[in-house]
Parts: sequence; structure tokens; C-alpha cells
Amino acid sequence: MGTLRLTRLTCAIICAVPAALMAGPGPAAAVPAKQASFSEVVKPSDSITIPALACPTGAYLESTHHAPGRLVPPGVQVSEAGGVGVTIGEAVWERLPTGTYATGTRPGTATNWDPTAAHEVTVTLRCTTDLQQAARESGRLGPRG
Repeated sequence: MGTLRLTRLTCAIICAVPAALMAGPGPAAAVPAKQASFSEVVKPSDSITIPALACPTGAYLESTHHAPGRLVPPGVQVSEAGGVGVTIGEAVWERLPTGTYATGTRPGTATNWDPTAAHEVTVTLRCTTDLQQAARESGRLGPRG
């Protein structure tokens, strides 16, 4: 059999590439994965539901906390100018032979506490195919795994 050689990969966006394409004689290289995102303008003194979001197949939420001080799983980034509270209480988990990893989120909420102005909120999942950098379920209780 011939050897598959990948000489150059360019993407206009961050993209998912099966790890098998990157594998050579050594360990598979980590590949950034396409990010899932949700954005909406929240009316003054209103709440919205943030839908469940998922990483692409074969990708997992990063273990890094991208929204300090917010009740969201690791790998979830929240962008807003201020005044919007965001809560996503649970991750969705996938059991693999090497452990249990977060693949996405369950629905959450965003509340605009400003009584006079609408504010935009964006929730982005930061995903990876590298299990060493993925959010892994621990023995802890609670929404962060």
C-alpha cells in the first residue's frame, strides 16, 4: 500500500479534518475543528433560550474555560458587551475507551438585565480533535463535569 502524504492544508475558516488523514508513522496530529456558534440580540429585560450546540463529529469541547465567572461548561466562549447573563448548565458527553469527553452543550438561557437597551450575545463552542486538550468528565459533580 502507498503512504498518504499531506503536504499542505489551507482553509479560509478553521476546519475539521479527520485525524486519520493527519496520521503518519507517529502519533496523530491535533487538528482544530470547526466551531459551532449561536448569536442573537436580546431585548431589554428579556430572556432567550440558547439552543443545544454540538462540535462536529469526532471533535470535543476544549478543556479551557473561555468564560470566567459564568456558569458554562469548559470550551464555551461567551461574547457580549455587558448586562447579559448567560447560563448553560450541562455539557453533552460521549464515552470513549480512553474516557468520557464533552461533545457539546444542552440548551441554556441568556437574560438581558438592561431595562432600556437591547444587547447582542454570541455563544461559541471551541472544539478540538486532540483528546489531550478536550474537556474530560471527572468525578466532580456539577455542570463543569
